[in-house]
Amino acid sequence: MHVERITVKVFLRKPQAQTVERLGIIDNVQRDDLSIGDKLRWLIKFSAHQEEKGRAVRWRDLVDTLGLSRSQAYEWMNVVQTRNDEYVRQVIQFVIEGNASFARLLELAKADSHQRAHQFRLWFGERGGRGNTAKVSLGHTTNLNALKSLVLANVDDDHLEEFKALNWDDPKSVKKAFATFLDYWIEKMADVRPQGIKANASIRKVTVKLPAALKLSLPAKILADGYNMRQKSKWVVEAIQSLLAKNGWEGALLSELVVKPNSQDVFSIPDDLVAKINMEAHRVALQNPSLNANQSTIIRAAINRRLLGFFQKPE
Repeated sequence: MHVERITVKVFLRKPQAQTVERLGIIDNVQRDDLSIGDKLRWLIKFSAHQEEKGRAVRWRDLVDTLGLSRSQAYEWMNVVQTRNDEYVRQVIQFVIEGNASFARLLELAKADSHQRAHQFRLWFGERGGRGNTAKVSLGHTTNLNALKSLVLANVDDDHLEEFKALNWDDPKSVKKAFATFLDYWIEKMADVRPQGIKANASIRKVTVKLPAALKLSLPAKILADGYNMRQKSKWVVEAIQSLLAKNGWEGALLSELVVKPNSQDVFSIPDDLVAKINMEAHRVALQNPSLNANQSTIIRAAINRRLLGFFQKPE
């Protein structure tokens, strides 16, 4: 007979309603079908409850309750801090109803306050019409290969490798991948440029040499940080801007000296940032040739620094 020990939390008195709800959320986090909307609904109620008590929501609350990583919790904190903004509040409701993606909510929450009205109207029109759109079920399938073929046939070359690298034999992974693909497709059809790259900026495709392991690890990190697959270049652009903004940033190139890239990836980077990268590479090459500063080593160093958590979001 096999005996298994389990840990049970026992209350000596009746817990508050907020505590009961929080415990329910913690239990339900393990469910595959717990939606972003369910998590978001709890977060808004919990934030209001903490505000009434004069307490702030901490990123640790989100890690412990919603099962988020630390980097994901920091992204969700953007929603907490801007939840009373009229446009953010409307998109929160859209996400809860299943009529908007969480990625768009994050974009709006992280945007400057004076830009939110324009961004909201761009996505939802003057009256937020999309919030009244009926939800459509896409049905059920166990044919994972069919879903893989559908997705890979409809993504552009910039994102093909990221989608190929996902685990298409695991139903949970495929479910998340298809949800990401739908976000990508909606934005592609709307021809929405990822926020963070100026609409009037001239964009250049830049090929960067990367270790294959680093390239394969990028999609999971980008998704964990609250971005979608179409925002890969935005994520990288922010990493480069963050690196170059630091004094003595060239020290990050030391770790790149031992890297042996055996793969490559393509990123869309504004011309002015490419020019800055080249200018910095030339400067470092003159001052310290042994660092081997060039486009690939600088961009690769920026990516690695962001992966390690050494990142400050550019203003």
